[in-house]
Amino acid sequence: MNSTDQKIAPLEKYTVPILGAKLPHLYLELWRICTGGQVAPSIPLQATQPSALPLDLGNRLNMSIHMVELRKDQNVWRWISTYESLVEDNDRHVYLAWYKKQVYKLKWEKNSYPLLHWVRCATCGKWVKSTTPRGQEHLRGCHRCPTCQRTYTTVDDHECVPREPRVFSFGTRRTLKMAEARCDTPIDWSNRPEIGIFDFETFPNPSKQGCFMPYAVGFATLGIHSEAGVYYGREALPTWMGHLWDVDMDMVWYGWNSSAFDLMFVIAHLLEQYHYALGEKAFIKKGKRIMSLEFENSRGKKITFKDAYLLVPQNLAAAGKAFGVPDKWAKSDFDHTKVYSWATAEQHKLELVAYLKADVECTRHVLRTFGAIVYERYHMDTSKYITISHLAAAMWSIKCRQYLAHVQVPSIEEHQIIYQMVRGGRVQPQVKQLTSEDPLETPYDSLKDFHRMLDCNSLYPQSMTGLFMTGHWTIVSSGLEHRHEDFGLDHNPEEPEGWPRGLFYNYFRVLVKCPKNIYTPFLPSRDRNGALEYTLLDKDGEWYTGEELLHAVHYLHYKVKRVYDEWKWSNPIEMAVPLFNDFIQGEYENRQRYPSGTAQNEVSKLAMNSVYGKMGQKPITSENSIIMVDDVETAADFESKGGKLEALYNQHGHQLAWLATLEKLKQKVRSLYFPHG
Repeated sequence: MNSTDQKIAPLEKYTVPILGAKLPHLYLELWRICTGGQVAPSIPLQATQPSALPLDLGNRLNMSIHMVELRKDQNVWRWISTYESLVEDNDRHVYLAWYKKQVYKLKWEKNSYPLLHWVRCATCGKWVKSTTPRGQEHLRGCHRCPTCQRTYTTVDDHECVPREPRVFSFGTRRTLKMAEARCDTPIDWSNRPEIGIFDFETFPNPSKQGCFMPYAVGFATLGIHSEAGVYYGREALPTWMGHLWDVDMDMVWYGWNSSAFDLMFVIAHLLEQYHYALGEKAFIKKGKRIMSLEFENSRGKKITFKDAYLLVPQNLAAAGKAFGVPDKWAKSDFDHTKVYSWATAEQHKLELVAYLKADVECTRHVLRTFGAIVYERYHMDTSKYITISHLAAAMWSIKCRQYLAHVQVPSIEEHQIIYQMVRGGRVQPQVKQLTSEDPLETPYDSLKDFHRMLDCNSLYPQSMTGLFMTGHWTIVSSGLEHRHEDFGLDHNPEEPEGWPRGLFYNYFRVLVKCPKNIYTPFLPSRDRNGALEYTLLDKDGEWYTGEELLHAVHYLHYKVKRVYDEWKWSNPIEMAVPLFNDFIQGEYENRQRYPSGTAQNEVSKLAMNSVYGKMGQKPITSENSIIMVDDVETAADFESKGGKLEALYNQHGHQLAWLATLEKLKQKVRSLYFPHG
C-alpha cells in the first residue's frame, strides 16, 4: 500500500479526509451516525457528480437530504447538506466537501474541522482510530508484502514465508538497428520549395465554447524566391487547403506549436470537405498533440504536417533571437482579444496581416538556419525527423556507430521495469543550520556545515559521458535469500570506486527500511497512479539500481532487508562502455567554438540536451484512430474496451468525429506491476 492512499493530509486548513478516499466509506460513516453506531452493509456507489450525491445518499439510507449550498472554488466542490433521520426523531447536520472524487466530512469547532471518526485501512481492512498516534502510525506504515501477501506495520517483525519464485515471461529482445542517417544527395537549404511554413489566426466561436473560427492563414515555402502570403476572411482555410489538395509535388509543412492546435483544423477540413479517410498510420498522437499528420492529395502526392516547436522546443520569440532572425521579422506581439468576430477581424486586418507575415518569416528563418547547420555537420536532412530527440539520436548513430551492435533493445515488459527506475535528479541540503563565520570566503573543500548553491552548466550532457551497460541480461527471482546481505557496510569499501560491479550496475526489486532521522528522503517511490513521491516510509517491492542502494546504505543508513528480484548483466565489467562520450564531447567542442547566443551554439546545446530522450522513450502501446460521429456502434464498442474518445468539432461547433485512443497493453503491464494481487 502506498503512502498517498494512507496519509491523512489536510485538503485545506479546515478539511480532512474521512474513511479513506472512496465514496462507499462515506455511506458507511453516515449510516453509523444515523443508526447509533451500527455499520451498514456494503452499498455500491451510484453518484458520479457531487450534485447527485445527496439525493442518491438519501434514497439509499432512507433519509431526506436537502441541498443547502453548492459552489465550486479552485476545483473544490463544497456543499452543505442537512438531513432528517427517519430512524430517529431528532435532526442531524453534516457538512461535506468533494475534491478530486474524494469526499470530506467537515465538523465546525472553533474555526476548525477535526477528524473525529474511525478510518478503515485500505491495505489490511482494519478499522483504526485516526486521531490517536497509534492509529496514525498504522495508516502510514501498513504494508502488504509482495512476496507472501501478508500485511505488517514494522519491517523487523515481519517473518516472510516466500511463495514459489516468479518466472518472467517476456517478449523478444533485439539488437539496436538504426538506418544510415546521412543523405546521399546534396541539400541547399536556401532553396527548398518542397518545405512550407504556415500559421493560423482564430477567434473563439461565440456559439460554442471551446471551438474557434480560423480567419487568416499565413504561408510561405523555403524556396529562394518565395514570399510570405496571407489568405484572409471566411474562406482563408478552404482556399489554402484547396491549394494543398491540388499541388503537384510532395511537401512537408511546418507550423510553430501546430501539434497542439492548428492541425485539428486540418483534420476537420479533410474529413468535412474531402471526406478523406485518415487511417491509424496517417497521424501520430501523443496526449493532446498531433505530432505528425500525413495524407495523399488529389494528384497522389504526399502532404505531411509537422511541428517546428518539436525540433526547436522554445517559444518563437526566443528561437528567433537564438537563430539570428533580423529585427524586421522578429516575433512581435498582438492583443488577440481585440478580434472576437468577423467584423473585428476585418477592422484589424492590416495589423494582423503584418503580424502574421512576420511570424511566418521568423519560423522560416529559424528552420532554414537550423537545417543548414545540421546538414553542414552531419549531412542529415532535418525534415525527415519529428522531434529534436529523434534527430539527436540519429546524430549519435553517425558519431558512435561502433556501439550499435552492443545495444540490446528490451521487450515492452522489460521496459516497464526499467521505466520504474527513471527518475529526475534531486539536490537538497541535509544540514540544519549554517555556522561558518565567513562562508563565502572559506575555501570550498573546507566547508563542513553548509552547502553552497551552485548552478551547473551542461548537466544532462555531463551525466551521459559515463559508462552505460550493454549486452545481455537475465532477471532472476530464486536464490536471493541472502542477497540483501551483500549491501551491508561490512561487505563493501567506503569509496564507490571499490564497490562490486555486480552490485553497482545490476537492478534490484527490494524491501528497504528507511531511516527516520534525515531531512530529505533519498529513495523515491511511485504511487498507484505512477506519480513520483519522496517519503521516509519503508519501500516494499520497488525497483532501484544497485548504485542507488549502495549510496543509500553507505551514506544515509538505509537498510536493504530483502531482495525479491534481480536484473543481472552477464558481464558488468566488460559490458560497461562510454556509449555517448564521443558525441557529447564533439558537440561540446562545437559549442565552445561559438559564442553563446549564436545559432551554431544553440544547435549544439539542443543536441546535447536531447540525445537521451529517444533512449528513454516509452514504447508505443496505444492505438489511435478516427471514428465518425454517425458510427455510434464502433464508438460504443471502442469505449467498452477501455478506449478514450475525444470529440472533434468543425469551426462552426458541429461534431464531425472522435479521436479514439486505446491502450493495447494496459492490462498486461499492470499484471507486471502487481504480479501477486
